[in-house]
Amino acid sequence: MGFKKKLITGAAAASLLFTGVVPYNVFADEAKEPTAQPPLHQYLQDQLKVSQIAQYDSGEGETGTEILAYDAASKTAYVTNGAVTGFDIISFADLKSGEFQQIGSKRFLLKDLDSNLNPENVASITSIAVSPAADLIAISATSKVESDPGHIVFAKKDGTFVKSVEVGSLPDMVTFTPDGKKAIVANEGEPRATVNEDTKEVTTHDPEGSISIIDAKDFKVESLKFTEDMLDDKVRYSKTGETGTVLQQLEPEYVTVSEDSKTAYVSLQENNAIATIDLTANKIVDVKGLGVIDHSVAGNEMDANPNGKIEIEKQPILTFHMPDAIDTFTLGDKTYIITPNEGDARAYEDGNFSYGEYNEDGEGYTEEKKLKKLIEKNKVNLKASKYANYTQAELDKFDLDSLAEYKLTIENGLNEKGEVEAIYGYGGRSFSIFDAETMEQVYDSGSEFEEIIAEAAPKHFNTNNDELEFDGRSNAKGAEPETAVTGVIGETTYAFIALERFSGIMIYDVSNPEEPQFVDLISSRDFSEDVKGDVSPEGLQFIPAGDSPTGKALLAATHEVSGTVAVYELEQQPEVYEPAPTPEQDPVESPKPEVADEIERIQGYSRYDTAIEVSKQGWEKGSVEKVILASGQDFADALAGVPLAAAWDTPILLTPSNRVLDQTIAEINRLGAKEVTILGGEVAVSKNVTETLEKAGLKVDRINGHSRYDTAVAIANELTEGKAEKVVVANGKNFADALSVASFAARDGLPILLTQDSVLTKATEDALNSLGAKESLVLGGDLAISEDVAKELPGAKRISGQNRYATNIAIMEEFGVNSDAVYVANGKDYADALSGAVLAAKEDSAVVLVHGIVPEEVSNYLVKEDVDTMTIFGGPVAVGDKVKEALDAILEKNLDNGYLDLTIMHTNDTHANLDDVAKRVTAVKEVRAEEPNALLVDAGDVMSGTLYYNEFQGMADLRFMNLMGYDAMTFGNHEFDLGSTEEGLQGLADFVEGAKFPFVSSNVDFTKDDKFKGLFSDIISSKPADGHIYNGMIREVEGEKVGIFGLTTSETADLSSPGSIEFENYIEEAEKAVKAFQGQDVDKIVALTHIGYDDNPNVDNDLTLAAEVDGIDVIVGGHSHTQLNEPVVITKDDAGKEKDPTVIVQAYQYNDFLGKVDVEFNDEGQVVAAAGKLIDVAEKADDPYALGLLEQYSSQVEKTSQTEIGATAESALLNPRTSDEGNDEQVSVRKNETPLGNLITDGMLAEGKKFDPEVVMALQNGGGIRAAINEGPITVGEVITVLPFGNTPAVMELSGTELKEAFEISVGELPYENGGFLHVAGGKVEFDSSKPAQSRVISVSYQNADGSYTEIQDKEMYKIVTNAFTAKGGDGYTGFGKAYEEGRVTDLGSSDWENFANHLAGIGNIVPKVEGRIVDVAK
Repeated sequence: MGFKKKLITGAAAASLLFTGVVPYNVFADEAKEPTAQPPLHQYLQDQLKVSQIAQYDSGEGETGTEILAYDAASKTAYVTNGAVTGFDIISFADLKSGEFQQIGSKRFLLKDLDSNLNPENVASITSIAVSPAADLIAISATSKVESDPGHIVFAKKDGTFVKSVEVGSLPDMVTFTPDGKKAIVANEGEPRATVNEDTKEVTTHDPEGSISIIDAKDFKVESLKFTEDMLDDKVRYSKTGETGTVLQQLEPEYVTVSEDSKTAYVSLQENNAIATIDLTANKIVDVKGLGVIDHSVAGNEMDANPNGKIEIEKQPILTFHMPDAIDTFTLGDKTYIITPNEGDARAYEDGNFSYGEYNEDGEGYTEEKKLKKLIEKNKVNLKASKYANYTQAELDKFDLDSLAEYKLTIENGLNEKGEVEAIYGYGGRSFSIFDAETMEQVYDSGSEFEEIIAEAAPKHFNTNNDELEFDGRSNAKGAEPETAVTGVIGETTYAFIALERFSGIMIYDVSNPEEPQFVDLISSRDFSEDVKGDVSPEGLQFIPAGDSPTGKALLAATHEVSGTVAVYELEQQPEVYEPAPTPEQDPVESPKPEVADEIERIQGYSRYDTAIEVSKQGWEKGSVEKVILASGQDFADALAGVPLAAAWDTPILLTPSNRVLDQTIAEINRLGAKEVTILGGEVAVSKNVTETLEKAGLKVDRINGHSRYDTAVAIANELTEGKAEKVVVANGKNFADALSVASFAARDGLPILLTQDSVLTKATEDALNSLGAKESLVLGGDLAISEDVAKELPGAKRISGQNRYATNIAIMEEFGVNSDAVYVANGKDYADALSGAVLAAKEDSAVVLVHGIVPEEVSNYLVKEDVDTMTIFGGPVAVGDKVKEALDAILEKNLDNGYLDLTIMHTNDTHANLDDVAKRVTAVKEVRAEEPNALLVDAGDVMSGTLYYNEFQGMADLRFMNLMGYDAMTFGNHEFDLGSTEEGLQGLADFVEGAKFPFVSSNVDFTKDDKFKGLFSDIISSKPADGHIYNGMIREVEGEKVGIFGLTTSETADLSSPGSIEFENYIEEAEKAVKAFQGQDVDKIVALTHIGYDDNPNVDNDLTLAAEVDGIDVIVGGHSHTQLNEPVVITKDDAGKEKDPTVIVQAYQYNDFLGKVDVEFNDEGQVVAAAGKLIDVAEKADDPYALGLLEQYSSQVEKTSQTEIGATAESALLNPRTSDEGNDEQVSVRKNETPLGNLITDGMLAEGKKFDPEVVMALQNGGGIRAAINEGPITVGEVITVLPFGNTPAVMELSGTELKEAFEISVGELPYENGGFLHVAGGKVEFDSSKPAQSRVISVSYQNADGSYTEIQDKEMYKIVTNAFTAKGGDGYTGFGKAYEEGRVTDLGSSDWENFANHLAGIGNIVPKVEGRIVDVAK
């Protein structure tokens, strides 16, 4: 679901949308229209598609919903309602997939079920459960005096009372066993105080916590008591005695039961422990403490200081897990417990006691205290021995005041002097997974929750559930994980962890309990107010697809503060797409280029793990149908299989011969493969591996032979379908040569056959014959494959060197590497490069071999080929650090050699056309995937033209430019349109300041407008800052300096509203910029220009710039809306002499295309080659996140399109066509004067005269009028539908002869329709349709101020206004096109539909009429 965000423009937008340094933010303030549906925020939208399909609002607010239980049979939910001491029954039966609905309930009060359960006896309802086996629900309720025994109330599922039984004090949770035979109750037994109303004496009651087991048939209750011998030494309790005995301090909180109903696990939150209950014998087995989380350890960092900043740092703090609502899940035959590490302090009140402040006068008790209280008393003396990752020197220097507000416990960490030697806090702010049998922790999420929220929702980091207070909870349990549940969707086990204070739900894949993977963060809280939407999730209920009314998995979440239930539908999705942030900070989806100045490794702990890492590098989740599995203990089968893997576009994973590793199966699952093809026989990969894979639900087949030679033949037959004219032959016992060729053979689809060194193997000989091979590439010298064997091979060609490394290079030169990137592998060990060869083939790269050094042959090759990217397969054991250092030196040398292949993506004149911007995002990402260092630039006129501009004044466009990671932009004339507003150019200043890229402008002087003070620097900057304007900037690409400067047409002063901003001579300023760049040793120079490709040469254009200014290598242009399908290269100056090439590109208009140009420079900075294209944006798929982001703006635009413009049509303004039903008179907008055409041209004439009073006539092509306007108030949307092409008016200077010729074209098609038929304002045309075409026009006249008409004279020059399409020669108006080429056309730049709307609004009451402007005398 997309995010409905607050839409902000102007200065507020600049400060709110584009501040901060955090890359992602999906939870922005909401300011939406009142609606029944809360906003649903989903951060990543990667593995799961989440949609909220229902909400239940109890109407009670806080405590209106707390715990939910679900009955699968009736599709009914039961929800506790603490506000009324009752429960609500909610039907889910009518929920529909993907459709949101508000749902109602039937309410039951406990006092109505049983008169004994009245408010005098019952304080609150705490939990509810549904029997999976009987018509029975159970409700836990506390007594009025909460330390007294509590109650479990049983009722039928329709709410009919059955029975009430007494249990221990403060029953906090009840649940049924999965078999429905027992109900298990956790009786918390917290301390409570009562006050004698007469004497005011306070009495404290602290009952022991206990477990109740109730037979679900006869309702007999068995109470289980704790004893001290059950407790291990990690169970937490007070040693001071102020809070009761050890047993009084035990507080059972929550119960979860194993799938077999034999064991229950009970969390004792304040005790930081879990009790194990044997349900077959109904006895407590033991109580085991969970230990602490050390926040000095890397990965456990936290923000503990509520200082208004996000500072997730190493801290001298130890926190107890202290889980609340735990859950169990089973994988294989092992049960695990998942714990949400919330934290809670032991505390009770006496009426004078305020929770949260340590009560020193004995009136009540809390263990919680702010550290500053102890600092003030000099009672903090931290000891390094208490922490894993602090030295004493570090602690002695630690700024304790930074933790002054942190809330710690005074029950732990104190020495005999009462000094704090270690700071202990409540709740790990994480979730953990424990082995249920041993209660050993196998995983903890550490600082991930805080880090994720810092990225996803920085504005609401550590906020509260009843108040939106940024960083307000950093000193007290943070986001506060409250509840965890697990569930299986497809074949994946997911964990859902509710964050009570933040009001979100973390989702993890826990299929591998030791290495869970973060999946997503969701929330349906409305962050526009403190409490709005679904706030403070308390209880979670996972509903598997089989039990769901929609047939898809559901997650129901009760929200305690808002008193609501949210029902989310969960679907696995195969596609992986980008994180979904907020208006405050979007991700740079296509990262800005960085120099590849560091060599990376693809490595794992073993060769098997490295193969997995290679797979992850090259293949996305869900992208593979079958994988290849080969032995990691021998090379032959896998190397022969590389071409097959490439043909199938699948990785090769490695396995030990006798077993398959868990992580390998996990990778197969990630890839989405359903089939596994094993290479080699059962000696190479045993039958046990096959059986394990089949048990995992995978289809397994095998390609093998009696020997490695036979297996290679079998693989070749599979690859080639039995026919191959060209083959590769390698030594079957020496992997190095085959390793060198594997990626190339894979790229070219060549089978690799193996042979012995001195004897041609029979299997290979037969294969050569059966394949019909005519050419054999023989790898290695005579020692590898003898000359005798080579002579037996068809068309043998030997590729060899003096050693394996020289042979490696010889093979690379034979095949040719089409990439500037290579992979590096150990030439003396095959394993890492074996699987890597498939990745190299996929990326059209190669594998170079090294050993303890970089061989001279390899080094020379890397330098000669100017390789600028290297990736090592394997860790330091495979390829040592000294080798990496040598490769680093080669890379640095290559990056400094002056050569450069520069890719530039470019846009221009997009004019706020955002409907397809999500497709442009996809196009940018695809280019960046191939060219990570590509620049992305814009040549101006982002603004003006559509409702997106009217509504958001460029900020919507900027949002997407920031998202795509633009590198630079220059200004178009329309960027200055905002100067006509009351605020002047403040909107443009906001636009600049909000940009995550710099602007370049060499001939625009901003110094006289104070709004740009601090934003404009009249310099060439080598370190340009985002949101600033420079004459030019220097960007380093692949180690080479690239200069970028900008130019804007001087016509802007006439076409727009720049105010005091001045425009200087573009030729002079370009020459200055080039000279300045050259003075900084920059010899690769790009000009971003908004002067037009072939516009009026008397003003400015790109062709003139290229010819007159030497030193510009690339011109990325705009303004003329020219579609250059390939680059234009200018090689002669204005005098016709040869000059260094200048490449000119332009990408048309309106977001139709993304331009891409590839320019190759030599070491002297000269362009030696250029190629480019326009990428059709419309053909691309929408980027999912960008599309969701667009919905935030398009919904507002759609709403605005319904806005009335202030004009009313007395009757419909028709747009007739001859094909219209009932059009007997055959009137058409494409051959007759129409009222609508008259109104459009009237408005156009008025606009033209504003620009030049000498304009005498306006023309509009009938094909450009696309729709009618209905009777009644006219809306913005109707106007845009009439003129949907985003055209601009253009003033032309024409001779009378040219004008008459144009009207001959206009009426030449009659009686047939003609899209070029010209509607007229300010003039009259008489013609005779009975005459032959090209001789029909009788007269053309223009109207004088007094209403009289003057006939056009052939040799006189006249100024007329039309749309830019027609002015450039559209619809066959070649005379207009000639005028355009000769510089007799000036584009006014304003929007045709806006002009039309303003004109209509100025009239007000529209009376359609035909005025005789176009007269056919033959009629």
